[in-house]
Amino acid sequence: MTIGEQRTRTRTTLIGESRFRPDSIGNLGPAWGPLPRTNQNCHFSLRSNRHGDTFSEQPPGCTRKMIKIAVTGGAGSGKSTACECFRQLGAHVIDLDALAREAVRSGSPTLKAVIEHFTGEGIVASDGTLDRRKLRRIITRDAEARKNLETLIHPEIFRLFQKKLAAIEARFPDAFVVVEVPLLIELGLQDQFDVVVLIDTRPGLQKSRLVERNGCSSEEAQALLDIQMPLEEKRPYADYIVENLGPIDQMKSAIGKIYKKIQQSCQKGLTA
Repeated sequence: MTIGEQRTRTRTTLIGESRFRPDSIGNLGPAWGPLPRTNQNCHFSLRSNRHGDTFSEQPPGCTRKMIKIAVTGGAGSGKSTACECFRQLGAHVIDLDALAREAVRSGSPTLKAVIEHFTGEGIVASDGTLDRRKLRRIITRDAEARKNLETLIHPEIFRLFQKKLAAIEARFPDAFVVVEVPLLIELGLQDQFDVVVLIDTRPGLQKSRLVERNGCSSEEAQALLDIQMPLEEKRPYADYIVENLGPIDQMKSAIGKIYKKIQQSCQKGLTA
């Protein structure tokens, strides 16, 4: 077990490996206000500065609220694999990358606004859809373009997210909801979630996964990594840290232990 200083949080260690799926273009941006309140190591801990050892915000015997778990990390760290592990354990998962694609679906007002803003940049594919790879190249080298893109697409992503979260809560008011949020820390959204899980890995692994999965060049992969906050700087904000260096079975084991710990802590909070 490794203990690290993160305000009043503690950390522990486990394992995992990942199949990478590209992060959504841009990040969540200022459109995101407060969310509804209702190869060898994996670290985990609860936020002792907010919950102590349990989620004890409610009186004993009451019905537990929905628990929101944010999964964050860098491009190629293994966030999507971690979310799939949570899904297999019974958690509800919201994929913000999928919502980003839905926001700019063919014929949508958001896609029209993006195309109009980037006129002349050749970001429209032959089938009329958004050429995400070409747009990614633009925003990795131009911070202003990246900011403009965020302004255009984030309100719609947030609307879709709120709709999906509300639908889950309506049917399953005490659900465990896992949300993949790539730039959670950069945007200061960590306190909008009950638990934060950081998927960490080595920079070299991130880069090789990006090249393999995205079909991009080594230079393109590095350009994407260069505009992201280093994973090391995100560690103090996490309740659980999974160092994703090994095979997928290790990731499954790590996520399983984390999920069990969260469930046990919630149960303690209801019965204390």
